[in-house]
Amino acid sequence: MDTLRAARFESHVYNYFLETHSISISHYHLLEEQMKTGENRQGIEIKNQPKYEESGNLYISVKRVYSYAEYPSGLYKDKHWLYVTGVKNTFWIFSTKQLKQYYTINNPHIFKGFTTPKEGTEYGFLLSSKQADELCIEKVDNQLTLL
Repeated sequence: MDTLRAARFESHVYNYFLETHSISISHYHLLEEQMKTGENRQGIEIKNQPKYEESGNLYISVKRVYSYAEYPSGLYKDKHWLYVTGVKNTFWIFSTKQLKQYYTINNPHIFKGFTTPKEGTEYGFLLSSKQADELCIEKVDNQLTLL
């Protein structure tokens, strides 16, 4: 279910960039392309936050650790200039450069995240929605307003 939720979120973000910024995002489908170049040809890292609605925090991934090696992940994947994260109704668009500066300057606590099907464990830090609002380039909030 999390894979389907992540795919739906990614599709939602792709549609948003096309409709509002005329940027058509093309996803790399081969794992070797994603590992070498990144998630898509436009350099936009997209991360769904399934626990955001219960915690109010965003999890910013920085590395993935396997029993045999450690790799950059999320924020530190090569060739990304934007980092988009959140849920369908609310997501934030960050400059990866600015998020990296925040991480370097503030040295936030690193939390163990999810484990991948290939036994890699994500590690990252938390941003509150208030911190995210202050750091982001743009916040997209699709909540419907009741009249």
